[in-house]
Amino acid sequence: APIGRHGTFRPNGPALDRAGDRRVSFPGAGVHDTVVVGSETLTEPLAGPAIVEARSTSVVIPPGATVQRSPAGHLLIDPGEEP
Repeated sequence: APIGRHGTFRPNGPALDRAGDRRVSFPGAGVHDTVVVGSETLTEPLAGPAIVEARSTSVVIPPGATVQRSPAGHLLIDPGEEP
């Protein structure tokens, strides 16, 4: 099933392996170089700022937070300390 005119949603397709980085603006925290990882490749805790991409969603991890993937594949986010 198409998603708009720029892509196709594949609910049973392979997980995204994209990796890289991009500059992202975080309200109140400024612009940061932000790592981008596929959710299936997240094998150890990752400190934000980060973007975790999956087949049907992207999760933004702000500066100061951390994310890790549970054995069941769930993303566990620790927001860190309040500023």
